[in-house]
Amino acid sequence: MNENLLIDDEVNLDSKDEEEIEANEVATELLLGRSDRFYGQLRNYTAKQLAEYANRIGLQDGVSPGVVALNYGWYKKQWGSASGALKLLEPNANASQQINHYLLKHLDWDELSNDYQEYLELVLGLERG
Repeated sequence: MNENLLIDDEVNLDSKDEEEIEANEVATELLLGRSDRFYGQLRNYTAKQLAEYANRIGLQDGVSPGVVALNYGWYKKQWGSASGALKLLEPNANASQQINHYLLKHLDWDELSNDYQEYLELVLGLERG
């Protein structure tokens, strides 16, 4: 594994660690367009209300409505509303299928051993041509 690669398995917004603070800011800016933007200051929404709000504010702010809903769920600890909003926003979403398609298209298969290639094809249900 790359010794310069950091994997953050826990988000700690109260951390005093400079790398953690910077990583949180970069991730927030990447997802929300600004490092100081969040959608947890809102009133409590039902899934339908949140989906409507996420569509409207996402268009206004240039942020994916799904990201708005998840950010709301994170800050308000309202995962039921966030999950319900996601189902309304993308009723036919199939995340695992989309991820597998992305892997198939962008993974540098030549860098993997034959055994690892076969393993990934098997566990992910991928068919390479």
